Amino acid sequence: MPPIKSVSLSKTPASKKRPHHHGDLRVALIDAGVELVNEHGADALSIRKVAAKAGVSHAAPAHHFASLANLRTAVIARAHLQFASQMREQIKLANKDDPRAIILAALKGYMDFAFENPSLFHLMFGGFEKFDDDEEFTRASDLSYGVLSEICAPLLPGKAGEEGNQILVWSIIHGYVGIMLNRNSDQYEDADPAVLLELIFPDLPLRDPA
Repeated sequence: MPPIKSVSLSKTPASKKRPHHHGDLRVALIDAGVELVNEHGADALSIRKVAAKAGVSHAAPAHHFASLANLRTAVIARAHLQFASQMREQIKLANKDDPRAIILAALKGYMDFAFENPSLFHLMFGGFEKFDDDEEFTRASDLSYGVLSEICAPLLPGKAGEEGNQILVWSIIHGYVGIMLNRNSDQYEDADPAVLLELIFPDLPLRDPA
């Protein structure tokens, strides 16, 4: 994944600050963090900038996030929820009797999320410091990985077992997305995702139907 340069942001003018509603500050800060990353890159995320974007004092986030790593973990957790949801929305459109169609549908959701949210995708998988044992993060990341486990279940396990199939499928789509993001994501906009997936995804053996 290409490095994304951090961007210095000016404070939001007081007249344009969004109102803060009691009890919603944590959610508002995460919303602001997601927006900040999408607009200015993964390296732009900071507590001060998020506070300014949410329209609160720079000290206010400390009530919910003790450090930037805590805030980053929450933003990544939110991203995983969106990621999983986007894959599942595509699965709903697929032929339920065709395991390969379901796999390709989920991978289309994977590609769409990555190309619509490249900076957020980079934050999720770019090795940024976060708390892997955070409960909210664990639940959210389990949901997105759960999609992968689910779509790979019909595949016939090889020597590496079911986990090997999951790693194979993940490696194919993640590697391809990484190549496209490193080159020029505009190439993806003019291509049919279904055609791209047919080109890169092999015909893997399926279990015998029960």
